[in-house]
Amino acid sequence: MKRSVNSAIKKLTKDKKIIISVLAIGLVIIFVFCLDSSGNNRINGQQGNVLGAFENTVMRLEHQSNATVISNTNIDYKALCATSSNISVGAVSSSAEVTQIKAPILMYHYVEDANTSSLPYLFINTYYFEAQLKTLKSHCYQTMFVRDVAEVLYDKKSLPVKNITLTFDDGYADWYYNVFPLLKKYQVKATMFVIVNNIGTPGYLTKEQMIEMANSGLIEFGSHTLSHQNLKKVTDNVAKDEISKSKKQLESILGRPVYSLAYPYGFFTKRDEILCQKAGYLSCVSTYPGDQQSFKSRYSLYRLRPYTRIDEDFINWLENEDHSKTIN
Repeated sequence: MKRSVNSAIKKLTKDKKIIISVLAIGLVIIFVFCLDSSGNNRINGQQGNVLGAFENTVMRLEHQSNATVISNTNIDYKALCATSSNISVGAVSSSAEVTQIKAPILMYHYVEDANTSSLPYLFINTYYFEAQLKTLKSHCYQTMFVRDVAEVLYDKKSLPVKNITLTFDDGYADWYYNVFPLLKKYQVKATMFVIVNNIGTPGYLTKEQMIEMANSGLIEFGSHTLSHQNLKKVTDNVAKDEISKSKKQLESILGRPVYSLAYPYGFFTKRDEILCQKAGYLSCVSTYPGDQQSFKSRYSLYRLRPYTRIDEDFINWLENEDHSKTIN
């Protein structure tokens, strides 16, 4: 009996690998089909949706074959982590500017089923993003807003040992449909940096969507300036307007204070840090890689791109890698 069961398991595993291989070959065929004679990608509309669904099927089967993360979305994560050692540690005194805290801030842009971006390194498939949320929850990570990180640095809040902050740049409409439902599903907090002049334009979030998400208690909105200009290349007056006016307009839309800003393209100077402080922001985020934050660098906090890391690979990367040597 035992031998027949083992034989059945081996056959099932072999069959699953065959299915994955066939699907992978099919994916290549579809991709080739979606290229014209000059090699340009002509995936759009329904073609893109079909390809995205096909990619998701392949990834799900691959993940199921090698999964180490808890996949049952009905798990009571609160009970699971009730006895964990994820206690809070004392806040850092703002007078000790050299003191550092480990506070990883993850950076995302597009979260979609099919990659429609011309910048693939800014894209993550929805399936991988959900797998990352599951990984963080099953390892008892507590999510924070960017403003929470700042308040720790200002000695106003304690820091969970297993803390993580999720940030999203630009304010794309896909965020409301692809990301927000998952954040609600897993009760995960996140900070979204929006380009204020793009609010309500095609492909971007509307005011109504932003207000709904802000009222959920799971979303902090921050500024990504008025028009996403390279602050290094603009005059002092333009930089001031981009930073301060975007804050005021966001606060008017949301009816609540805005505490955080993300520099467009990650470009900024010392002048821009000073302008942020004068405008009333508690902190700003850069695209410099790292997870060690300090009061001195509160207007240039480090961030990390998780890409498609999931399961133990994701956790090992978060907890054991020297991120000062990471390349974003």
